[in-house]
Amino acid sequence: MLAKKELVMVRDTNHSECTVKGNNKFYRMEQISPSEWRATYGRVGTAGQTKVSSMDKWIQIYGEKTAKG
Repeated sequence: MLAKKELVMVRDTNHSECTVKGNNKFYRMEQISPSEWRATYGRVGTAGQTKVSSMDKWIQIYGEKTAKG
């Protein structure tokens, strides 16, 4: 079974740091083979950008994205 994770960051629009429209972001991780995964990321409401990486980066990147909160 191939792995898949989807992370979405939504900021409260009433928060003083969130003054720019479009701060909401997504980061989708999809395993596409035993050795590779595809990241699709960008602002919510857009198609986003895509990047393919080796599976040895999966845990590192996932940890970085979840640590940001």
